[in-house]
Amino acid sequence: MTYHGKNDFPVYLYTIFRIGLGLYLLFHALDHIIHFNQYLKDTEAYLGEDSMSTVLQLFIPIVPMIEFFIALMITMGLYTRSSLIGAIATGIIFIIAFFLFEDYDAGIVLLYSLAVKTLLLFTVKYNRISADYRNIQIAEKEMNELLRIKEQL
Repeated sequence: MTYHGKNDFPVYLYTIFRIGLGLYLLFHALDHIIHFNQYLKDTEAYLGEDSMSTVLQLFIPIVPMIEFFIALMITMGLYTRSSLIGAIATGIIFIIAFFLFEDYDAGIVLLYSLAVKTLLLFTVKYNRISADYRNIQIAEKEMNELLRIKEQL
């Protein structure tokens, strides 16, 4: 992965969007974790009792934890590309579910969130102010050191 050459406006803008999205998702997930029983009751009332809902109800209890870890990784910029892909996949599943259950308002809000996630995914080269970039710097230094030692032998 090749990163943008310097810290300038696109890098700062990307960082603001990434951290903003990550914090939004983090607070959303924390709300579901803190009020977990209410989250389960709301979800159960929302889904009803048809066969598709039964399958969804198996996965509903783990969704807040998945959202939490994806949001945490996006906020820190750790495995950003993979985290965004996971967030996009989760978002698409819920957008489809909201439209199938005719909750168009929630589906449209998630479409806006999906647009931001997709924008961040396609501009990930500006992700210089992140844990990913720092990890690459450290790995590059170690690789250069190993190559230098190998040349000395």
